[in-house]
Amino acid sequence: MIRNEEELKVVREQLARAESALEVIRREVFPMNPRMYAVMAEPYADTIQELRASIDAYFEFASFRVADLEIALQGEHVGLGRTSAAIITRFTDTFRRGLQSAVELVESIKRADTGRRRERWIEDICDLPFVGVAHGSVRILLGEPNDQSLFSAENRESLHKALDLIFQGLEWADLDSKQSEKHPFTQLPKETQQSLLALLTQLLPPRSGDVTSVAFKRRKSAADESAPVAATLTRESRTRIREAIQELVAEFEFAELTGVIRSVDLDADTFVLRDRPDNEPDLDCQYGPNLEEAVKENLDCLVIVSGTLETSRKGKSTLSADSIELVQPEESSE
Repeated sequence: MIRNEEELKVVREQLARAESALEVIRREVFPMNPRMYAVMAEPYADTIQELRASIDAYFEFASFRVADLEIALQGEHVGLGRTSAAIITRFTDTFRRGLQSAVELVESIKRADTGRRRERWIEDICDLPFVGVAHGSVRILLGEPNDQSLFSAENRESLHKALDLIFQGLEWADLDSKQSEKHPFTQLPKETQQSLLALLTQLLPPRSGDVTSVAFKRRKSAADESAPVAATLTRESRTRIREAIQELVAEFEFAELTGVIRSVDLDADTFVLRDRPDNEPDLDCQYGPNLEEAVKENLDCLVIVSGTLETSRKGKSTLSADSIELVQPEESSE
């Protein structure tokens, strides 16, 4: 394992020599004898792979020393220089909004007089400083708020409790973590349980596209060493979360519906889902403050809205939205 910058320099020189030798073989041997090229190139290719893995491991170790939180986008075709800035910023912002919602839930548990509109300090404390990106798929590195004077000790406590809730949910939704099938929020009010499960839905990898899993990691807490610090969500995690929500809202119909967001009323927290598949009628949707930004950003966009569907005695349906996911081009063409 590379331990310092000097050793990193040596390994990079070794990598450059191996890549140069492989290029010579490719240029001089491959045109005349592809089979011989394959035999000669194999040891060089193995060496190059090992050296690159060592460099990635060093950067992972070095970069996380200055980061409190890491979000790693993973997939066969995901990497620095290949993944668009739009995808990276979308995931970063999705986590920011999810963290805001979690802090609001923590505050609502602590006191019953939390207002309907989000307090400004919640937006500020959840806007975590960007530390950088690193090799190894695409690893987004975030820190904690730098200015200690901006937020009270109580504010910071709420932030840490919100992160605890998020990582408890992430660990449960990680299908490789061998956690209980029952989600970890059962002791909380039913509405809070539903909100936290909906939050996890927002953090899932897209239903299609290059990003097939998202790994989350945070620095271990000195106050609670048993708190979860790492988890990975895959597309298969969606089923576990969806089943938990369905069980929670058994008296209603849980639905995932596709359409275009139109006719947004920010005062009433409503929008209309139009242009639905198979000429389905327009659907009135209601959303909470945690989804306000997502509604604004996805206006006139094709989305999948998840939530509970209620039908009145007169047959009029209304969807109470829990999550909103932008439909990727690959999905809309299927």
